[in-house]
Amino acid sequence: MFTDVTHVTVFVDDQDEAIAFYADVLGFEVRVDSPMGDEGRWVTVAPPGASVPELTLVEADSDGKRERIGSQAADHVFLVLESSDLYADYERLQEASVEFHGEIREVPWGIDATFEDPWGNVYNVVEPEG
Repeated sequence: MFTDVTHVTVFVDDQDEAIAFYADVLGFEVRVDSPMGDEGRWVTVAPPGASVPELTLVEADSDGKRERIGSQAADHVFLVLESSDLYADYERLQEASVEFHGEIREVPWGIDATFEDPWGNVYNVVEPEG
């Protein structure tokens, strides 16, 4: 029986740039940054205090992987993040030139906003009602 979801892969063209965005701009913590021999590096990030899943930042080192950079950017959101103060996060990320898809909006479960990372992956941020 499966017990959890532990990692979600995000393909990027440069792991150092991805670490800078996810850690310095979004405020995630780098959980693991370890060499994997000839296989490159194992890099994971997550919001501080979050348990799972962690985002695994995988450098696209083949044509097949490069084709998947930004592939989570179809007509739907790739990953939903939760915020305790979406208005402050929205303002902070806009100041850091993060590209949002519109303004914060009211939804039945609270408020939310959608943004893209530099590789075109789409994220939704929700501040739950209550």
